[in-house]
Amino acid sequence: DPDVKGLSEKPSRGGVEFSSSGYWTSNGKTYSGKYCTRMSDTGCKFVYDEYSSIFPYVDNYKKYFEDNGVTIKEARIIKLEEAYTLRYSNHDIFFETSYWTGAAADGSELWYVNHNDTVSYRTHTLSESFGVRPVIVI
Repeated sequence: DPDVKGLSEKPSRGGVEFSSSGYWTSNGKTYSGKYCTRMSDTGCKFVYDEYSSIFPYVDNYKKYFEDNGVTIKEARIIKLEEAYTLRYSNHDIFFETSYWTGAAADGSELWYVNHNDTVSYRTHTLSESFGVRPVIVI
């Protein structure tokens, strides 16, 4: 389906940038109050929303389920805390591919889950390496 994005060795659907701009910052360095009121050790808590380049892909997943009669409470991407919880829970399925989290590390980098069982951060405009793995809450 061309409306989904995801990287996998079997088969690759392509990557997508998190954002073409650092919309969660006011000047590329200072976080906008909407997204972050104070920095933590891992950056801003959660900056994913409709301004992300990923939003349309997650929304397509949500619409697919709703069109098939499933009531969706929430559709988003994984939070950094959830990624760390899964990393230490031996759920290997979550590390078969590389995908974005919704957490900013700073004004230009986002945290991501890597296929080699790590969680790290890269620039938000990097598109060839990271896919979309939606979190659908029913």
